[in-house]
Amino acid sequence: LAPEIAQRDGRLAGVIMLAPAARPVVEIFLAQTEFHTRRAGEDPQARRWLGTVRNLVEQIKNRAVPPTEEVFGVCAAYWYDLSSRDGPRAVEAAARVDCPILLLHAGRDAELTGEDFALWQEALGQRPSVRLKRFENLNHLFLPGKGPFSTDEYRIPGHVDQEVIDEIARWIKSPRGAEK
Repeated sequence: LAPEIAQRDGRLAGVIMLAPAARPVVEIFLAQTEFHTRRAGEDPQARRWLGTVRNLVEQIKNRAVPPTEEVFGVCAAYWYDLSSRDGPRAVEAAARVDCPILLLHAGRDAELTGEDFALWQEALGQRPSVRLKRFENLNHLFLPGKGPFSTDEYRIPGHVDQEVIDEIARWIKSPRGAEK
């Protein structure tokens, strides 16, 4: 939503986005479910859930669910509204934003992958007022980790990595907010 807010406001000094999606959220949700199903192996319950998710994602994409019906814990209208402004639409909106942008991505992010970061780079990477940075050893919460990502990491208390905090502070203090 940050690019849309910046575009509507028109007076912001800058926009900072941590782990923004460049793909549709429902597709990311499906990819996450597929990831967890693969990790579950032959678990029949996980396979049934994956089938349910695939079906509901298609229904959301086709707007086949009544707006007031609940899907994944919220009414379908929420998903329809989110789909009208998420992922690709956020990238398009960011491309029209005049203020400086700092976009940070985590290399060990299982939710938002290198594909998302590449889409942001393609759309904004040549703009002098945009800084894109990827932190290879951090997860989606910008916490450090090693090896393949595990959802168990989300249960470990921690703090946003100091390097991320320093990057944000540097960017805010830099002229026009963009330091290449």
